[in-house]
Amino acid sequence: MHTELFKTRRVWAILVLLTLISVVIAERLHQPWIVLVSAFGLAAVKGNLIAIHFMETRQARTIWNALYRTWIVAIASLLLLGNLFAPHG
Repeated sequence: MHTELFKTRRVWAILVLLTLISVVIAERLHQPWIVLVSAFGLAAVKGNLIAIHFMETRQARTIWNALYRTWIVAIASLLLLGNLFAPHG
């Protein structure tokens, strides 16, 4: 039980750190494509961490685990492409 609590807190701290990194990148960098790539990339990493540790997909069958991860990466990629290629005016 104590080990699980430590692991949960560690994952939570990593999620907070990744969120802070996203904010710093968005505030400091002025190239929109770098901000978009890093924001959606970090969001995909955070989504995977949440799925594995808090939704317990690690214990799901291999096919479902692969589908969860593929879905997260696919959605992040589609959102990134949509934002990169959207007309800006």
